[in-house]
Amino acid sequence: MKCSIFGWLIWMICVANIASAQDSLTNPIFKLHNQFTKISDVTSTTQMSLNNQNYNYSINAHFESNYEIVNVLDSNRYDIRFSLNVINTEVSTNGVNMKFDSQNDSLNTDSIIAKPLSDILGKSFHFIINKKGFIITADTSMLLKKANTYMSNTLLNGYGMKAGDKLDILFEDLDSISDVGKQWVDTLNAPDGQRVTNYTVEKIFNQNVLLNQSGTLNKILQIQKENFKTNALFEGNFSGKVNLYKNTGLITERTMDIQMNSSIEVGDTKIPTTSHTVLKETIHE
Repeated sequence: MKCSIFGWLIWMICVANIASAQDSLTNPIFKLHNQFTKISDVTSTTQMSLNNQNYNYSINAHFESNYEIVNVLDSNRYDIRFSLNVINTEVSTNGVNMKFDSQNDSLNTDSIIAKPLSDILGKSFHFIINKKGFIITADTSMLLKKANTYMSNTLLNGYGMKAGDKLDILFEDLDSISDVGKQWVDTLNAPDGQRVTNYTVEKIFNQNVLLNQSGTLNKILQIQKENFKTNALFEGNFSGKVNLYKNTGLITERTMDIQMNSSIEVGDTKIPTTSHTVLKETIHE
């Protein structure tokens, strides 16, 4: 009897170990030392009118960020190291041009572009995510907040960097992808705004999925310079495509074309602005 009970326990332990091993491989990209590079390119033009005078502002930006699995804590927790390694920007305001290339230019400068970037370029931040790609524990440092604010304000897309977010290189709603033609709506609420996205499955080939996306977004951006503080209100719509792997959720390419009608509050005056932003992101191992 004791032998049979002992044998049953051994069998149950083996089954549990097999199940645990299979469960830990729910997403095969979560392997120790796996690395992913995200390349983001954005072009944006903005026009505003004040006191019957028109102002034009444009930005071209290129970012390269790295994600590495530096530790597998257990079958449901993975330590991800994130760093923003390349920042190239070119800003033009009414004919005045400013450039910064992190690969060639020095950060030891008083440039209004370079100075805000010197603290975040090349610095590492850590996140603990679960096997579904959601952040369990996030870096809460002001440095990371600064990096995320800079990226989200430039891309109007944001990085998933706080607890509860899905890691931004992974698609957030794999369960909704079934057959070609499937449609659904995803709503993302944040303290500073909302994004509503309509998805349609355009193509499925093996594990490769192509989605069409379109929707609306609104965002409140607080601008503060010394004792001056104001709000910029963004409202608009967007369209684009998302390429991803169905088995892992890894996004390989994402595009967005964003049209915004906005206003900037200066005292009791609201300055109307219009902008057009084109965003392209690619992710590769």
